Amino acid sequence: MEETIADNTLKSLRSVLFRELTDLRNGDSEASQSIAVSKLSSQIINSYKVEIEAVKVANELKDKNLAYAHTLTCIQTEDTQKII
Repeated sequence: MEETIADNTLKSLRSVLFRELTDLRNGDSEASQSIAVSKLSSQIINSYKVEIEAVKVANELKDKNLAYAHTLTCIQTEDTQKII
């Protein structure tokens, strides 16, 4: 079964994870596949955490009126703007 995901957001990741759990419960998925999806998802979530922390630090630096702080806004992504 080929799957199409509209976007690469935390919301779509959550959907994939819950779908994987359902497939595993129903016997439509192998345990090794579910484990692989889980491990990959964990890495994706960790990368989001790093992004969010970077944006928080950048925002804190902007508040200090440092000369270079305005250039830090480029680290924001569409997903981190929604979260912060």
